[in-house]
Amino acid sequence: MSRQQKWAESAYKDVMAVKKGERDAVKQDKYRSHALKFPSLLLQSGLVQAVTFVDSRDESGKLFIKNLAATIERPGLLEEARTTGLAQYVRLAADVLAAASWYRRFAQSELKGVSQ
Repeated sequence: MSRQQKWAESAYKDVMAVKKGERDAVKQDKYRSHALKFPSLLLQSGLVQAVTFVDSRDESGKLFIKNLAATIERPGLLEEARTTGLAQYVRLAADVLAAASWYRRFAQSELKGVSQ
């Protein structure tokens, strides 16, 4: 199984868990909003700023970043992004963007929100 396939499977499971209400503290529309906006935010602001911003927003943001970090198997995502060298930072940002794109796709199709 390729990395992309693993990331897609993980993102789908996380989004469906939010949809089914297994995470009561998380509102679908907020999680959906974070998932839809994160790839653009990452491209505009950079990895550290995007992760920090979303993580600081609310419980939905914290859950989204936690899920994203678990998907790419980097539980210390923010600290790693802050301390790594340039080449590794670029690679990490590319991996996060690729995984976040799966969250965006599934959140757009499965979660209901104000912008739908």
